[in-house]
Amino acid sequence: MAGKELSKLVAFVKGTQFDLVEYLQRERYGSARLENFSSGLELISQKLHMGTLQSRLDADFLLAHMCSVKFKEWIVVLATLLRRSEVLFDLFRHDFRLWKAYGTTLQSHPAFAEYQDLLEELEEKLLSVANMEEK
Repeated sequence: MAGKELSKLVAFVKGTQFDLVEYLQRERYGSARLENFSSGLELISQKLHMGTLQSRLDADFLLAHMCSVKFKEWIVVLATLLRRSEVLFDLFRHDFRLWKAYGTTLQSHPAFAEYQDLLEELEEKLLSVANMEEK
């Protein structure tokens, strides 16, 4: 799915009432699988051109569907592109291993420097929650 035109997928789903949720559930380990987070983030960023309103709306549409089937890999990619820290926070506070992998990936690739502020915001929120749970 990462190699496809995601905006065309959104248009297809909206125009035909195609059941994207059913497709995602069926293809979770097949064509809808995200093999590599960092290359997926880079490729989807290029494909969706997040500077345009339509692309942001398309990404929001896809994010809602990914959330409904709990497709973590895609949720993380789309929420990062949309800078939806609340969505990422909700995922990471329940999956610390995913948080560590996410932080390491964003810090290790120069192409992801634009997400440092998002990473810092998430780290602050997660530390705050961890500190409250310790008390």
